[in-house]
Amino acid sequence: MAIEDTEDADHLIDLQLGGADALENLWALDRSVNRSLGAQIAAQIKSMGLNSGDIITGFRIG
Repeated sequence: MAIEDTEDADHLIDLQLGGADALENLWALDRSVNRSLGAQIAAQIKSMGLNSGDIITGFRIG
């Protein structure tokens, strides 16, 4: 996978949401978008009081 200087390797299904840490679950995404989405997901998980290992069946960003 070729990644530009302005991109991150991003997990299609975020690790925080149970996605695999595998090449098949990666794609190139704009760095600022990737980091913003990751922070939003983490904040939502924290605000819901979820614990490590809790199963998330759906989510909405925005």
